[in-house]
Order: sequence, then structure tokens, then C-alpha cells
Amino acid sequence: MSLSHYHSRNRDDPRQRASLLDRLWGDFDLWPGYDTALTRQLADWKDGVWSPTADMIDCDNQYVIHADLPGVPREQAQVSVVDDSVVISGEHKEEHQRDQEHTKIRERRFGRFRRSFPLPSNADANNIKAKFDNGVLEVCIPKAENKSSRRQIDIA
Repeated sequence: MSLSHYHSRNRDDPRQRASLLDRLWGDFDLWPGYDTALTRQLADWKDGVWSPTADMIDCDNQYVIHADLPGVPREQAQVSVVDDSVVISGEHKEEHQRDQEHTKIRERRFGRFRRSFPLPSNADANNIKAKFDNGVLEVCIPKAENKSSRRQIDIA
């Protein structure tokens, strides 16, 4: 028994995604309250940017994100705070040229990646820490001290 050759499905082709989304989007941006985060995610998908799988855990004094980035060197991953979100991004570069003729199965992802997590209202965005170990990126977001949402304002 021999394996058949790998053939990329059309939906994996960024050009096919672009065409599909251009038709799908249509007048989406005319809707009131259209979500810019959704726009960004769809634009990333359209451009072939992949999203790593991740967990976000609510611990006693912090939020912890574990993002799977197998095979991605630490130097090719970034963590940043953009607006009110933590953004994990980077690029997983292919080590070898693709050999389409001899490839039987292709499941690993290469290229640019991006994943965004909205910051909870009690997150301390100024003290976020991250570490990378065995292909897992861990982002620790401390919780800010409880602050009363009510305070007296002096009138001058």
C-alpha cells in the first residue's frame, strides 16, 4: 500500500480565503457597533495568519495564558499589550523547502501567527510577565488590587 500525494485544499489557499471573505464581508462594516477585534481576526485569517491554541486560567491573584507554539523558537514569538488586549504574535519559519512531490501528509503550521486576549477589567497591564518553555508560552497577568469603583470628587 502506498500513500497518495498531499494536495492542499483550496480553503487553505490565502487567495481563496480573500475571495471568500470579500464576498462574505459585503456591507458588514455598515452595521452599528461592528466589532474591530472580529475584523482583525477575519483579516488575519484572510491573510493566512494562524492562531495558536491557548488556555486562559483565572487564578487567585493573576490570570495565566498558556499558548501552544510547538517548534517556534523563543526569539520568533512576541507578547505585547495593544489597547485593552494581550497579543501573542510572531512567525514560525519553515526550516526546509517544501517537497510537494514527496509530501504525503502536511498538518504542521508555518508562517505568521497572532492571538489576542481581551484584558479583564481588573488586570494590571503594567506588570505582565511571560516565559517560554518546551513550546509553551506562559503569560502571567497580575490582578490589580481591588479598587473601589466609587470615590468622592472634591469640588474646586
